[in-house]
Amino acid sequence: MKKIVASFLPLMLIMVACSKSPHRMQPPKEDSSAVSISKTDTIKQDHSPSRQVTGNTITREVDVQTFPITFEDEFTNEDQRLIIHLKNMRNMKITGKIISESGNQNIRFNNVELNNQSIDGPFGQDIEYNLNQKGDYSLVVGKSLMADGSQKGKFSIQLK
Repeated sequence: MKKIVASFLPLMLIMVACSKSPHRMQPPKEDSSAVSISKTDTIKQDHSPSRQVTGNTITREVDVQTFPITFEDEFTNEDQRLIIHLKNMRNMKITGKIISESGNQNIRFNNVELNNQSIDGPFGQDIEYNLNQKGDYSLVVGKSLMADGSQKGKFSIQLK
């Protein structure tokens, strides 16, 4: 008799555990709107500056509060220039770098326009500049007249 009770006891415990009681945990239902995020997932916000083209001038407006920023552009003819309007400037040091896709594109930071009052430059493909006044500044990128080669092609600008 003890053998019969001993063999039925584990079976009874399993049946009781599997019964539908309010304390029983239910497996989660699948939800098609659920999103899984792991540690390797990243969320990128688009802070790329707005781009406008008027004739041979490409204009981009950048809010310095989005720094550091990198964006790509392209010169399709030899007379183009890129003007980067920097908004919400304060006393700070700005650094910039031009990286051409071809590696030998003839472009540089031509000058810095200070609050539409004065111009400083020319510079090279890298720039470090102390902005001493609060206001709006512009960086002008274009062909270097002191060097040979074409300015046509894709490039990226990094600003910090």
